[in-house]
Order: sequence, then structure tokens, then C-alpha cells
Amino acid sequence: MIFKLLKYSTLLFFGLTKNNFYTIRDNRNLKGLVSVHHIIPKQFKNHPVIKISKYEIENGYNLMFLPTNNANNKLLLHHDRPFHSNGHNKYNKYVENILDEMFVMGKINEYNLCELNIKLKQNMRHLDCPW
Repeated sequence: MIFKLLKYSTLLFFGLTKNNFYTIRDNRNLKGLVSVHHIIPKQFKNHPVIKISKYEIENGYNLMFLPTNNANNKLLLHHDRPFHSNGHNKYNKYVENILDEMFVMGKINEYNLCELNIKLKQNMRHLDCPW
């Protein structure tokens, strides 16, 4: 039997900072074309699920690049990729509802937060979530 161990340290970009993301963006001449997006929005840094599970909102595993409106005609993008330009209130509410449900259900641990992180990244890559 194979067990898949999900820990924050196994997530993509663990240990990188937002400044690392800016450096990567700038070194690839993508300034103005992509933004650094928080997978679980910063506004939830004090949510009980985040605090109890010790999920780090500013760690690289909670960051990803999303195109800005300026990238529309300059980069080859999937037609279902969301643009990170004018906020994302529907997405924030979607994540808040998930966190609240996790809290009520007692699913407050590193494994469940890793699963959520992976799910949100996948959903965002193909706009399979409110935006």
C-alpha cells in the first residue's frame, strides 16, 4: 500500500517568498503581464482554519502567477484562465465558504489544507471556480 504524504513542505514553491515570485516574473520579462495571486486570499490570514493549521498565507505554496488584462494579446493563454486585475470577490467568498465548512466539520489540519491548496490551484487554472 502506498500512502501519499501531504505536508506543506511537499507543495509546489514551498519556501519561496513573494519577492522570489517578483524576481522570477521580472527575469522572464513578464512585469505588467502577470500578477502574483494568493491561492487562499490574504484576508483569511486570521481565519481559525488558517491559524490552527499553521498555513502560511505568504509562503510560496500559497502563491501563483495569473495573467493581467495586459497579457491578453501578448501571451498564449488558455481561454479559461482567469485574469488577475480588478479583484475577485466571488472567488474570495467561495474560499471563505470552504474554510468555514472545514471549520464546522473539524477538518483543520495540514493534510486538508494541502488538499484545498491543490484543488484551488487546479480550479483556477481552468476557471472551475467563481471569479
